[in-house]
Amino acid sequence: MAYSTMPRTTTIYKDFEPAYEWSQEQNSDTLLIYLPDFKKEDIKVQIDNYGNLRVEGERRLERNQRLRFSKDFEIPDNCNVDDIRANFRDGLLYIWLPKLITKAELEEEKPKVTQKPEEQKPNNQKKETDEKQSTRVQEELEKIEQPKKDHERDDKKKEEFSWPDGISEVKEKEKEVGNGMKKENGSLALDKSQQRKLLINVAVAFMVLVGLGMYVTFKMSKS
Repeated sequence: MAYSTMPRTTTIYKDFEPAYEWSQEQNSDTLLIYLPDFKKEDIKVQIDNYGNLRVEGERRLERNQRLRFSKDFEIPDNCNVDDIRANFRDGLLYIWLPKLITKAELEEEKPKVTQKPEEQKPNNQKKETDEKQSTRVQEELEKIEQPKKDHERDDKKKEEFSWPDGISEVKEKEKEVGNGMKKENGSLALDKSQQRKLLINVAVAFMVLVGLGMYVTFKMSKS
């Protein structure tokens, strides 16, 4: 019995290097791989035992020919490996590699609280403050001036005190005598006319005082 043998078809693989590019952003890195004519089921993305990102793909060309690729990419040190995501669309493979957020970066991202500048006091409040200070200063000045005013008031009361007519004349005469005195060589000197006037004034004053004393005695004995 004779057997017919058919030649076995051998698959021919064609390797190629896909084009790719990296895009770096603040919170993640993005790997973009160009894979035209590939389908989602033709592609496989995984992390190998060495911590590298491996992307593999294979598709049929014609008859016994197939197109394939295998590419390893180094994962950045600051990448959060557990959150790596991939998406294939329209011949483009997108792979997102999010970055780890450190404690220091979290502190930097916290909104800084800026201290508000001290609010300026309204003009009317400032005016009230100035008026209070001015009033306080005025009160202190019045405390200092008050004893002086009291002393002047007492002197004025003494000047306004009304003496009896006779006593007032004696006072006026004493003033005239005092005005007629001249100071010579450190002593007071009177001329003859002034001495005569002085004696007359003294006599008149004595008589007035005697008369006033008698009048007062008469009034007291009568009452």
